Amino acid sequence: MPLLETKNAGGYFAKANINGVVVSFHLTPFGQRQLLDAGIQPGKKFPLALLADLARAGHAWTTPSMAEQAGIFYAEQFDLNLVGDESAEGLFAACTNDGKLDDLHLVAWESSGRPILKLLCGACRAELPERFTLNVPVTLLSLGALSQLEAQGKMPAGDSVLGRLRESLAADLSASWEAFRRQNASRQAGLNFDRPDELDLG
Repeated sequence: MPLLETKNAGGYFAKANINGVVVSFHLTPFGQRQLLDAGIQPGKKFPLALLADLARAGHAWTTPSMAEQAGIFYAEQFDLNLVGDESAEGLFAACTNDGKLDDLHLVAWESSGRPILKLLCGACRAELPERFTLNVPVTLLSLGALSQLEAQGKMPAGDSVLGRLRESLAADLSASWEAFRRQNASRQAGLNFDRPDELDLG
């Protein structure tokens, strides 16, 4: 489950264990407000599906992490007690080449006259000698944007990467928000401090 943390300069960010790797997500003001409105407090954990929904809508995004720059990749090297959630981990887009989640772009290029489409992290994009015909951050993608790019011939139609990305963007996660709100409300209702058996000392 991700953890909501406070930034030193103000605002919030989230840390999550996804496929055994701790990933930090920046949050837009709207994303921060949506988490707070759902009852998620700083220092508290929340369902990974909610973070996936924010990432899909462009309200949570990653940049090259300090952990990656320092050569630290695996969650067991962090004492954050962030439990993974396999059912929600598949909702996040990942680099086609190495599975990383940081700084992802949908890129297209031609190799030997054949169009290629991949989701690539910054390191994998830097290794490619080819010139991209398409290079779009995943935070800017939506179902409508994909359809428009496909209609313009910017990427190969029927590509498996495109299919998986469409499937992820089309997932309806509103039920996850509602389930969390209900669970949070029942937990709060269970904290009943008015005990009928107490003596009235007034």
